[in-house]
Amino acid sequence: MVLKNMLVCFGLVLAIVCAMNPGVGTAQQDQDDYLPVVDRVVVKGNIVVSETTILNKVKVSKGQDLSRELVNQDIKRLYSTGFFKDVKVDIAKSQNGYVVTFIVDEKPVVAKITVEGNDAFGDKVLLKEIGLKEGQVLDQKLLKEGVHNIIKKYKKKGYRFVEVSEKIDEARSAKKVDVRIVVEEGKKFKIEEILFSGNE
Repeated sequence: MVLKNMLVCFGLVLAIVCAMNPGVGTAQQDQDDYLPVVDRVVVKGNIVVSETTILNKVKVSKGQDLSRELVNQDIKRLYSTGFFKDVKVDIAKSQNGYVVTFIVDEKPVVAKITVEGNDAFGDKVLLKEIGLKEGQVLDQKLLKEGVHNIIKKYKKKGYRFVEVSEKIDEARSAKKVDVRIVVEEGKKFKIEEILFSGNE
């Protein structure tokens, strides 16, 4: 992530110090990663995930010495929640230090999950194979694993040619989607008779 304001500040500070005293370049290296105190921490872009939840995940806080390493770690922490498609940080100078703004782009929330084309198994039975639930943040990996589980369930019952796919439709409200599990069962394969010959 590009921390535009932070990098400009670091460049100016380092240039001034080195110009005044060329011998401090190496000593200053350890301090170059640090900025003055954090004045405020702001969250923007969140619709579903609350500001409190986001602030509880980050370590940057008011009154704290700010470093690039700490900010980068906080970005990773927010990504690890699985709630966001993108996380950016803006750092701006203020009268009392620096304002750190986390700008997030949330993943959509699943509003509804339905199953279509299923006769061999009921909706509830198949939905149990989907780890994803209504009200959760959309997890594509979890959804694909659920589809694979449904295919295995059908094949165990003899539906060797079953096809299952997932369809994602945008819901009416912002940041919400409907998930449809579409099943094409095909013909059930059944062994009618097994004959053995040559054994007497």
